[in-house]
Amino acid sequence: MFTVFDFFELFGPLVGAFIGATRGFHYFGLAGGIGGAILGLVIGFIAGKLPFLLAWAILNIKGKSTAKLRRVFQDDQYYIYHLALASLMARGEDISAEKNIIVALLASDEADRRRFGWGSLQLGYPDLAAQLEGFDAEKPSAEHIERVKLLLSEPPTLTSTT
Repeated sequence: MFTVFDFFELFGPLVGAFIGATRGFHYFGLAGGIGGAILGLVIGFIAGKLPFLLAWAILNIKGKSTAKLRRVFQDDQYYIYHLALASLMARGEDISAEKNIIVALLASDEADRRRFGWGSLQLGYPDLAAQLEGFDAEKPSAEHIERVKLLLSEPPTLTSTT
């Protein structure tokens, strides 16, 4: 999935190099253009990472208690489920209770929810994701929707698949 953060990381260095090259060339000729492109590339690389770093700092996922991370799933903050899952897994917490919440996203009418659900499923439950091989979050097939419904009807497991 290509996110806005990927966009900034990809185009930040390119835009930085372009601006650096044009400004450097304008003021210092060819050598200035080359130096400006290199400097712009570095500055663009750093600037391209800033949106992700700011979002991470604002969400403060790492600083949340386990209870608050689990609350993310109850508050329907599906767009950060993968972050909460990763933090729970890094702490060695059991994530089996969150399985049905994530699988349910795959049956949503909204492609955005399905995309985040699919990413979270691949991260936390790779064995279940393997059962849905070829799942397309944009336009899931009828077969995949049936498989999702079957996964939702299965009783919860006692352990996670980390």
